[in-house]
Amino acid sequence: MDGITVFRAKKIITMDPNCPEATHVAVLDGKILAVGSADCADAWGPVTQDDRLGDAVLMPGFVEGHAHMMAGKMWDFCYAGYHDRMDPQGKLHKGMTTIDAVIKTLRAYAGDLPEDANWSAFTVEPPRDASHGDVATNAAMVLAKQAGKPPRDIADMIVKRITGDGGLEAE
Repeated sequence: MDGITVFRAKKIITMDPNCPEATHVAVLDGKILAVGSADCADAWGPVTQDDRLGDAVLMPGFVEGHAHMMAGKMWDFCYAGYHDRMDPQGKLHKGMTTIDAVIKTLRAYAGDLPEDANWSAFTVEPPRDASHGDVATNAAMVLAKQAGKPPRDIADMIVKRITGDGGLEAE
C-alpha cells in the first residue's frame, strides 16, 4: 500500500497511560504514524481506511532490548554468586548457596593471610544495589586489621587469588 493507511481494530492496547486504548492506527511505510480514532492521521494528508483488522485486538510487539554491562566483565574474576551461571564459553559455574562455601573459597585463595584469621567476622550478603553483582563482602576491611595491611592491599590480594584461571568451582 502506498501512502498512509489507517487500520481499524476492535481494540488497540497502546501502552500509553495518556491514551491506554484506541480503535485506529495509522501506518506509513511500515511505521506507526499515529494512534487514536478514525481521524488520527487526517492532519498528515489523505489516508486510506482499512477495516481488515476490525475484529482484532492489536498490541505492541515487545522488544526486550536491555543489557547487563558487567555480565561479560564478571568472568574475568571468580564467580561466587548464589545462582548457577553459564560463562560465555559454556562452562557451568555452580552457585555458592551458603556462607561456608564462600568462606571456603576465599580461604583457599587468600594464601597470604594469617592462618589464625577470624573468617567468621565478615559478612557475605546480596548487595543493596543489584547492579553491583550477586554478593558483597566486607572481608577486606575485617581481615586488614588482622593481617596488619591496608584494606585495599587485602582486597587486591583476594582478587589476584581468585582471578586468572577463569574462576573457582563452587561446592
